[in-house]
Amino acid sequence: MMYCPTCFNNSLHFDDKGVIDIIINKKQMDAGRIIYNLDPAERDKMLMEFAKKLDEFFKWYSNFQNKEPLCHVELVTSAVKCDSGCKMPTNLKTSVIDSIIPVSLIRDEFGRLGQKYNLEIELKI
Repeated sequence: MMYCPTCFNNSLHFDDKGVIDIIINKKQMDAGRIIYNLDPAERDKMLMEFAKKLDEFFKWYSNFQNKEPLCHVELVTSAVKCDSGCKMPTNLKTSVIDSIIPVSLIRDEFGRLGQKYNLEIELKI
């Protein structure tokens, strides 16, 4: 559970299904999002889709002329709700790092894809 920005209770949680935006170094591809599902039977499929989207981003980013080291990762969703029924601000974005997407997977994929696409990684999570 997380704190609700409206009622300040520890009553905020992720919806069972939603969309995660993938933003790296403040850059996002048009197709830079995945659908998540908290059903344990769907977990492996979701994590494979995440790895696929990261690969697409790295391939896209490797074609840039002025490449900065990849260091800032934002994995955010607006698919949250409060147990008290509070209305969420429209601009609310909540990080899913280490709650839906494990940090270890992010580090492993960045290391692997950095080598694959010859990109410098200075990951700060």
